[in-house]
Amino acid sequence: HPIAPGMLGGEWTALDPQDDLAKKFAKRLPGLWRASGAGATLTVRFRGTALAIYDVLGPDSGQVEIRLDGKPTGKQERFDAYCTYHRLAKLMAASGVPEGEHVVEVTLSGESFDKAAILAKRNQKIDRPERYAPLNWHAGAVLVVGELK
Repeated sequence: HPIAPGMLGGEWTALDPQDDLAKKFAKRLPGLWRASGAGATLTVRFRGTALAIYDVLGPDSGQVEIRLDGKPTGKQERFDAYCTYHRLAKLMAASGVPEGEHVVEVTLSGESFDKAAILAKRNQKIDRPERYAPLNWHAGAVLVVGELK
């Protein structure tokens, strides 16, 4: 399911489909949104047992905090040792939850972390610091085992 503006709170930008990043992933993600401010939240209500967010990882990716039914379930860096370029990924926000109605909130934390150390695991280095400085989150679609509410 595409992400609808009503699911978003805080600092989000709909990327222009002709923009390089949105254009690159347009076949898989007809809409792509960028969260660029700490506290930007994607809220999804669903009935079912699992929910994931189809997103894009890259040099400018940050960390998100996940809440399920109002309870924190953890933080995830949307950055790994392969983030010298942008690529599709899947954020599991809820899995194996009891059948029923649930609310998932994914919030951009704004917390920084050591991207250079993460890249070093694959003997990669930060080439241009300005590419790695932002702590964004790019979200494009919701995958649900069940139905959106």
